Amino acid sequence: MRARGPRLSLQGARIVTAPADAVDELVDAADHAFDQQHFRVRRRPDVAGVRALYRRGSTAEDLTLFASGIETLVHRIGPFSALGVIVLWIDDAPDDAGRVRAVLSMIRGYDLRREFTTAAASLIADLADRGMAIQDLGWQHAVLLADDCPANPRTARRIGLR
Repeated sequence: MRARGPRLSLQGARIVTAPADAVDELVDAADHAFDQQHFRVRRRPDVAGVRALYRRGSTAEDLTLFASGIETLVHRIGPFSALGVIVLWIDDAPDDAGRVRAVLSMIRGYDLRREFTTAAASLIADLADRGMAIQDLGWQHAVLLADDCPANPRTARRIGLR
């Protein structure tokens, strides 16, 4: 039980703003960025603002993906969860400038943080290369997000997103 507090505090959230009319493009780009890191997408239309859950991780899947046990052995040794779950939450109410806030948050799976940060950086770079007026607000601890936000790991657990 000792690891519970530190694991939650190390889970991050990447926050960006984008034009409200470009939400579909942002979601498509996120799907692609996380697919490149071997996360599977799941849609959750039943949870307000949650556009996608990106999930990765089981030993059997890693063995299939990498065709050898080396990656699995190196990546899975240790006390951390082999499962990674990322939520993409978009505030549907645009601000006065017509922009929406999007949050990519790791709600489970500390050991996949490198893959998460790589996908998040790739997403932002891809959208900027396409000419989207995306504003990167940086990283934040996921547990510091508002308590009613599904991108907060505690809230995600409470509403069954994990």
